[in-house]
Parts: sequence; C-alpha cells; structure tokens
Amino acid sequence: MECISALPTAEIKLKFEKAFKLRFELSSYLMSYMIKNALGGGSFIRPMFVDFQSTDDVNMLKLTSQFMMGTNMMAAPVIAFLDRTKKILFPKDIFYHFDNGRLMNPNGEGYITVDAELDSIPLFLRGGSIVQTQTVPNKIKDISEMRKQPFKLRIGLDKNLWSYGRILIEDGYCKYNF
Repeated sequence: MECISALPTAEIKLKFEKAFKLRFELSSYLMSYMIKNALGGGSFIRPMFVDFQSTDDVNMLKLTSQFMMGTNMMAAPVIAFLDRTKKILFPKDIFYHFDNGRLMNPNGEGYITVDAELDSIPLFLRGGSIVQTQTVPNKIKDISEMRKQPFKLRIGLDKNLWSYGRILIEDGYCKYNF
C-alpha cells in the first residue's frame, strides 16, 4: 500500500507544480467563460446531462465525478483514495484526450478506462471545439506573467471536420465590473 505523507516532499511539490501549470495554461479559457457567463448567464462547471440531454443513457444522470467545463472540455477527476485509473462515460459525441490529442470514443457513447496518476486530471477536448492555451514558463509567480507568453490553440475536429472557439486576449488593463 502506498503511503502519502502530509508533509510536502519534493515529489509532492512537483505534482502540485504540474497542477498549477495546468491552471495557468488554461487561464485564458477559464477567464473567457467566466466573462461570458457573468455577462450573459450560465454556468462554467455543470453536470454532463446539461450538455447531453438528448442521450438515451440514464447513466448520464447518475454521474457525480465527471462534468463539463464550459461547452468545450470534459473533466473526470479521480476522487477515490489511491485510485490510478478512472472509468469514464463518454457521451454520443467526439472527444480527444487533452494531453495527447488521442481520439477517445471513436465508436460513440460508452465507457472507457483511462490512467489517472496523482499528478494528472483526466481532461478531454470536445470535438468541434477550439481551446486557447498558453505556454507556461518554468517559474511563474502570478497570472500577470502569462501576458508575455505565446498562445496555442488546441483543436478538436467534429464529425464534419469543423471546429469553433473563443479567443480572449487579456491585456491586464481592462477592468471588469461583475
């Protein structure tokens, strides 16, 4: 049995750094949805059945640890202690693994088990989506340093080979009043 220390070891610090890097990498995507939802209503994180209401699978209603982040990304974090895999229900849509771009559900709806180490969160890009990310430097103190970093686009094609997405360029000078 693996023992997890309450004290931050060098290995645990590296895992936290990886998680924080992901947060910074996705910050422009997160911010674009926060602004959209603040101005027009809606929610950023929502249950799967909200986006996939037409599915015949009643299991979509039962999912408690799998959710959509905006309309473009699905997250399925591991919540069971010491689990290193996650069984994920993919709806009738196209999804790509966020880390490696691999097509996850070529045959449509169904369960797939993926690896999920302590330093990773299973994230998936929905087909037909474009998600803006940024390169994260090795040492970053705060979000303002991200303004100097280049943008990347993660593109997931739908069945018609199309994609759509939002781009947010945050200059640090605009003040949003929510």
